[in-house]
Amino acid sequence: MLELSQRLIGIASEPFLIDDESITVGASIGIAFGAGGESAIGELIREADIALYQAKHDGRGHAEIFDPSLLEPDARHPSRT
Repeated sequence: MLELSQRLIGIASEPFLIDDESITVGASIGIAFGAGGESAIGELIREADIALYQAKHDGRGHAEIFDPSLLEPDARHPSRT
């Protein structure tokens, strides 16, 4: 999954032209896997958002898969409480 995410980030980061101006964008991706069921959608979105926060914290162009350890405040993400 991370390999695919990095490929998508690479494609999104390629420069493109608008009115003869070269434009580049950056992307980060948060990934979460759900067990299924409509009641779990909110939790899935929350976990993907937490993973995205960590990916952005790690710097532009990163992808992160949600892991429950991301909920723990520690040296990896000291600003999270």
